[in-house]
Amino acid sequence: MIHQALYLLEENKFWAGVVFMDMYPWTTSVPPHVKYKIRMDIDAVERTNKIKDSESHALSSFFCSFMITLNRCFPMFMVLAWIYSVSMTVKSIVLEKELRLKETLKAMGVDNGVIWYTWFIDSFILMTASTVLLTAIIMGGKVLNYSDPLLVFFFLLTFTVATIMQCFLMSAFFNKANLAAACSGIIYFTLYLPHILCFAWQDRITKNMKLAAVC
Repeated sequence: MIHQALYLLEENKFWAGVVFMDMYPWTTSVPPHVKYKIRMDIDAVERTNKIKDSESHALSSFFCSFMITLNRCFPMFMVLAWIYSVSMTVKSIVLEKELRLKETLKAMGVDNGVIWYTWFIDSFILMTASTVLLTAIIMGGKVLNYSDPLLVFFFLLTFTVATIMQCFLMSAFFNKANLAAACSGIIYFTLYLPHILCFAWQDRITKNMKLAAVC
């Protein structure tokens, strides 16, 4: 069985094998108590150090399978949902710098802080509209059925504010609007990648390494 399992694993066709403990090739009758082991592919077995639902049948339900997938993909969906907004926000800020409009405003007596506050309010209003829509979709679709809608909204709003601050940081490194738009989206998605590594290696990395990835 082991030889055949290794062969099937190479073709990604092996799922499980049954080993009967008290039966041999020369056994002619079935013993009164049959003992067996199920040998499964390690990649197809649920990990025992994770907290699972006490109802075993829930694992095979469509809703539970869907929720496991959503748990892993939801952060990526969040990042992808804001990539366009990030690119356009950074492009608009850099375009103002490229056209020397910021210097014109300063010459007219407008304080630098006022300019940044204006950009923040403008970006905040647009992204908050997206946050409201996203919250409505999440709660209306019962994705987070047991979560408070207001709590979900403020959680996403916090993420929105952090994203705007990140846009301001990226805009400081560019002088061309089109280049900034292209690179900011790539940088924004690249900064999400440490989350994938932390999720995949969560049992191997230390607390300090997780904090470093968050920072």
